[in-house]
Amino acid sequence: MRPMSNFLEAAETNAAFRAEIPAFVAEIKTTFERWQLAEYLERARQTEPFDPTVYEDTETAETERRAELRNSAVDLLLVERAREWLLED
Repeated sequence: MRPMSNFLEAAETNAAFRAEIPAFVAEIKTTFERWQLAEYLERARQTEPFDPTVYEDTETAETERRAELRNSAVDLLLVERAREWLLED
């Protein structure tokens, strides 16, 4: 999801990117079948469980867990927005 989410994140704050969304969506729709987009967007929402054991201390683990939660929330919103643009007619 990263290339698409990078574009959509930039569109949040950059009018030039935002203006390109209709053409971007149209190009994606001509490149991929609807079922391929649906399958991709379903997988894009899946993440690996957070593993605190990879961190040396509890404080770092908690900081990283919170950052991962924030990033996951942003990604979920972007996926849902992409789903609306790409799958709803």
